Amino acid sequence: MSTRNFLFKFKYKELKEIRGTFLRSIVYSLLISHNIRRNSNVYILLEGVLSNGLGLISLNGATIRYLRPDESSSWGILRKSLKALKRMLKLRKREVISPHYGVNVYTLSKVKEILQIIKPVSASLIISDEREEHNFPFVIKKTKEDLLIIFNMSYSRFSCNEIRSITQSTGEVIRLCLKDTDLTLDQAVAVINWLLDEYCEASYE
Repeated sequence: MSTRNFLFKFKYKELKEIRGTFLRSIVYSLLISHNIRRNSNVYILLEGVLSNGLGLISLNGATIRYLRPDESSSWGILRKSLKALKRMLKLRKREVISPHYGVNVYTLSKVKEILQIIKPVSASLIISDEREEHNFPFVIKKTKEDLLIIFNMSYSRFSCNEIRSITQSTGEVIRLCLKDTDLTLDQAVAVINWLLDEYCEASYE
C-alpha cells in the first residue's frame, strides 16, 4: 500500500489571512467525501512562529480522529497544535508533543530536519506555479511507491535550497508546473489526489 505524504510550508503570520485556504488544503489532503485517507499524511512546516521559530505539525491519516470537512473541526485540531508549538518554542523544548489523536508537533532548527521525521519515500512530486528551466513532463505511472508531494505554490513556498535538501535522498524527482492554470492551493491538492486515485491504490476509513 503506497503512502502519500503532503508537505506544505506556511508563514505563521499569514495564517489568519489565509485560514480558509490553509484548512481546505489539509482537509482535501486527508479526506474523501466523509472518509479519511488512511494512506495519507500531512506535514505542515511553519516559519516565523514567535518571531523566528520553525516548527512542524504532522497529521497521520492512519490514526487521526475527529477530523471532519467543516472548518470548525479542522481549525480546532490545528489551533491546539499551534498552541502546543508556541509553548514548545517558548520553553525551547525539542521533544515531540501530541496535542490530538494522530497529530504530532515538533520544533526544528533547519528545514531539512523533516527528513528525520518523514519516513523514506521512493519519489518526490513537486507541485509549483513557477516555470523552471528543468521542468520535467508530468507522467503518472501505476505505482505502489510511497510519495512525498511538495507544494511550492501560492502561500506554500520553499526556497530552491530547501527543496534540494529535502529531495536529495528521496529517489526520483518529478515536477509539475501549474503556472498556466488558475488553480488555488487547495484546488491543486484536490486535483493531485484525484489523479493519484486514478492510478494508485488508496485506502479509506
